[in-house]
Amino acid sequence: MRQDRKKTFGAALALSLATGAMAFTWASGGAFQAAATTNPVTISFWNIYSSGQPQTTYNNLVKEFEKENPSIHVKVLSVNFFDYFTKLDAAMAAGPNLTPDLAMNAGNLIDEQAQAGNQVINLSPLISKDHLNTNRYFNQALRQGIYGKGIYAVPIDAAPRVLYYNKALFKKAGLNPNDPPSTWAQLEADAKKLTVKGANGTFKTIGFDPELGNYYFWTAAWTDGGSFFNASGNPTVNSAKNLQTLQYWVTLQKAIGAKALSSFQSETGNSDYEEMATNRLAMYVATSADMAELAQSYPKFQYGVAPIPGPVSATWIDSWMLEIFQHHSTAVTDASFKLMNFLTSAPAQTQMAEQTGDFPANRFAANAPKLINNPVWKVYASQLKYAHFERYVPGAPTWSTNVDNEVQDALDGYVSPQAALNAAQSQIVHDIKLYNQTHP
Repeated sequence: MRQDRKKTFGAALALSLATGAMAFTWASGGAFQAAATTNPVTISFWNIYSSGQPQTTYNNLVKEFEKENPSIHVKVLSVNFFDYFTKLDAAMAAGPNLTPDLAMNAGNLIDEQAQAGNQVINLSPLISKDHLNTNRYFNQALRQGIYGKGIYAVPIDAAPRVLYYNKALFKKAGLNPNDPPSTWAQLEADAKKLTVKGANGTFKTIGFDPELGNYYFWTAAWTDGGSFFNASGNPTVNSAKNLQTLQYWVTLQKAIGAKALSSFQSETGNSDYEEMATNRLAMYVATSADMAELAQSYPKFQYGVAPIPGPVSATWIDSWMLEIFQHHSTAVTDASFKLMNFLTSAPAQTQMAEQTGDFPANRFAANAPKLINNPVWKVYASQLKYAHFERYVPGAPTWSTNVDNEVQDALDGYVSPQAALNAAQSQIVHDIKLYNQTHP
């Protein structure tokens, strides 16, 4: 999973809690209400927010939770994103005594943990017992935590991708800054007009390149109505639709060239939003995290966002999820479940969104007036219903990486689009066949 993460608002929101014994109810707008427990208990919570405003926000929320629940103490461990999965994997390998009680994890890893059967708990009984209304979550985000008939994690954020574009560069190129491309043909045409070549084959400005930003081939394929597995679970990587998508991508890449792109990326090493804000990049695909980064670093920069261009409305989502590990006491599990629901309640999720820019998984929070009145935010909210996520395939858990590697070879000109997709298809079929032989 790739990092796309996370920035400031003033007063903390009031988080209302009702009295009674460990019962959960719903207030208007989806706010979470819960009773305080009586027996002291300590739980651990692992997350990826090890610095900056996100860390401050989460720490403050935990303090608020402890204030409202004085019998629960939370030991927070914040680990840098790039080290997080290594630490979490090591804890799971070492045994239940070293695993956290409540932890963040990537949405595309939940199915694998649920399939293992001895790592994270099925939350469904707790959800049923405490009458938690899962309607608070965007369905596309919640689905990443569902395995079989159980719910093994709930989403703490949602990250749909949209197209960012530089309004000043649009004006300069004679394009309407309020009319971003919505089709592949328009994207290609606008990219050509926005691209400005410099000396020695370099580029002063790149209009658009599929390798920049947070686009990825599977996202583009979904915008063409393509898919990678059929209803029976068989791979369809080298379908006619996917071939059409990759041929289009290769066309976009050829307009820039692999060497020129590499030179462009190595000149400054800046992030994509910085390249756009400094007029070196006109369009790219990213999450709401870049909206927060731009607001903080380039508050006067004029930009717009739009749905990802394509024949079909589609985007990619990879939510961070909250999961509870097995082999802990009932009291620890109940307290962890309580914190899980506190962090995904509408008040807490609204505070996270306002302070960090993360798009919340709680749909009531996402539609809070202070957020939804922002035209950029409104575009993000409109795309959740078109969201796809990487499907977990037991026999081929790395299928998207296989596809990505072969696509890269096609973009670099080493193989044809057809050969690239055939190679990915063959590898995935082989992996699934081996898996089925050992898992009858």
